[in-house]
Amino acid sequence: MTATPDRPDAEASPSAQERLRLGVALARQDDLEQADRQLAAAVALDPADARLHYNFGLVAARQGRSRPAESFYRSALALDRHHRPSLNNLGQLLMAQKRQAEAETLFRASLASDPIQPHCHSALGIICLSLNRMDEAQHHLATALALAPGYGLALHNMGLLCDRRGRSDVAKLWFGLAIATNDPPAEAYFSLGVAAQKAGHADRAVGLYREALARMPNNADARANLANALIEVGDIDEALAEVGRALDDGPDHPDLLWSLSWIKLLLRDLDGGFANYGIRWTRPHENNRQRHFNAPLWDGEPIRDGRLLLWGESGVGDEVLCAGMFNDVLAAGSRVVVETDRRFVPLFQRSFPAAEVVLRKTPPEAPAVASDIVAQSSTLRLPMLLRRRWQDFPRHRGYLKPDPARVADYRQRFAALGPGRKIGLAWASTNARTGGRKSTRLEDWLPVLAVPGTQFVSLQYSADGRQIEMLRAQGVTNLWPNPAPDIRADLDALASQIAALDAVVTIVGINAHMCGALGKPGLVLVQYTPLWFWFDSGDASPWYPSLTLIRQDKSLDWQAPIARIAAALAAG
Repeated sequence: MTATPDRPDAEASPSAQERLRLGVALARQDDLEQADRQLAAAVALDPADARLHYNFGLVAARQGRSRPAESFYRSALALDRHHRPSLNNLGQLLMAQKRQAEAETLFRASLASDPIQPHCHSALGIICLSLNRMDEAQHHLATALALAPGYGLALHNMGLLCDRRGRSDVAKLWFGLAIATNDPPAEAYFSLGVAAQKAGHADRAVGLYREALARMPNNADARANLANALIEVGDIDEALAEVGRALDDGPDHPDLLWSLSWIKLLLRDLDGGFANYGIRWTRPHENNRQRHFNAPLWDGEPIRDGRLLLWGESGVGDEVLCAGMFNDVLAAGSRVVVETDRRFVPLFQRSFPAAEVVLRKTPPEAPAVASDIVAQSSTLRLPMLLRRRWQDFPRHRGYLKPDPARVADYRQRFAALGPGRKIGLAWASTNARTGGRKSTRLEDWLPVLAVPGTQFVSLQYSADGRQIEMLRAQGVTNLWPNPAPDIRADLDALASQIAALDAVVTIVGINAHMCGALGKPGLVLVQYTPLWFWFDSGDASPWYPSLTLIRQDKSLDWQAPIARIAAALAAG
């Protein structure tokens, strides 16, 4: 850097440089308090040296003081607008704060003075990716790797680009390449953990998240994901411990508080669980559907002037469960618009005629954003408003209303299968993340299929004819394929089928929710650690009084609970 005219005399300047060198050495030894003192003294001696302000910013950033760090980096740039370390570090700081446009300006300024900076190109690639400028992202990431083929973070970021483009298998290869480098980035372990968890391998994700945290111990996102993966593998105590450790460092992190809510609710602690449950919507993620609507969050009080919008955001089973609270809202006198999955529109219109039911779309349909919508809420948020106490759960006999004509048609079809009770059966899930933990093999159900006087109808989403034919070859002739061509696409047909049956035997999933919402008898096989609304114990569901829950124990064996289901069916 060119010396400025007001630089102190020669005797003072070396003293400032000595303090700078000492401050940097102390920072590298993680003695940040002493480093801070040395750098403050150096800046006092030579306030016009951009390097001093820059290093002061580094120490502040290492201390987690992002606002002072930003101020020091900006002071350095005020003294030397081409100071590349300050441009780059301030860019990284702003990226972490989601201030992407400002960060992009800084990285481009840095590249203007030196275009051969792979880390700048990699950062610009991620910024372009976050702004959905895919081709630009590809260009900058490819440039980073051309300049530094073994640059782990750029390899990782290329994986993120592939994942965004729907090429998850290719993304995992990039993450793996990043981990294989000499200096693997912590982010690659985290991203591989996310991929493993999405694919239903929570046990693998636990190890990957731990590797990520060994490299970035203060990363609350990794800690929250680790807690969720531990819940999925059934280690609830360790999940609670992880969340507790993370909340000690960052007591208001929304994902951690959400995880804590799920754990406490799973353990049947309604007060503790709902205490932080609402953070998902008071501090919503960027892609939360709530951002489509301008009305304030509903507070649970009846709406007298205007209408309330209730919108679904999660899986079909969750939507069925949450629909059980629509009548509470309507009975209190609120006028309601329900925005839902297209497959539920006819079923919900029939079941809740006092509500206006509209298709979920982006952008939303006109009724969902009408001027008379004065409050709005995700349906998944309703439990914290309407089910705070066990006595708030009604002993209903069903709240969904199937199509009577279709019910009669299915009842006639099922009667033609032969004498005896007609029972729906579902044994496996195709959900990539949760299906592996709750799915069983069809042959596991032979004790149930052997119960006399019973005809079983498959309620599987996916085609299962070949499995059923294999059983028929073995002499099992009382299990029949589903008569509908695709119940995944026609949930109104599924509701009509279940209403036409005598009972349902199923794993946790849409069939269990639909059976309970229709008030039909059901035996539900529940995996060891289910989603929170099935809770961790008990043979009754407060959401669905007609269901009996048969639980897997810690051994993760299916044989014993399936035998109990067979015994319950045989007993009547």
